Amino acid sequence: MKWLDRVLLTRVRIAWLILAFIAGVGFGASMAPEPDRNSIEEILDQLLRKLSQ
Repeated sequence: MKWLDRVLLTRVRIAWLILAFIAGVGFGASMAPEPDRNSIEEILDQLLRKLSQ
C-alpha cells in the first residue's frame, strides 16, 4: 500500500508541476511587451529571473 501512495503522490506532484509550467508560460507570454518576445527561451528566462528574486 505504501508504494501505491508513493506512486499517486508522485503523479500528483508531476501533474501540478506541468500545470504550473503551463500557467507560468501563459502568464509570461501575456506579460511580454512585444509579440516577438514570447519565444520559449525568453519566457523561461523571465520565469527563472522571477523565481531567483
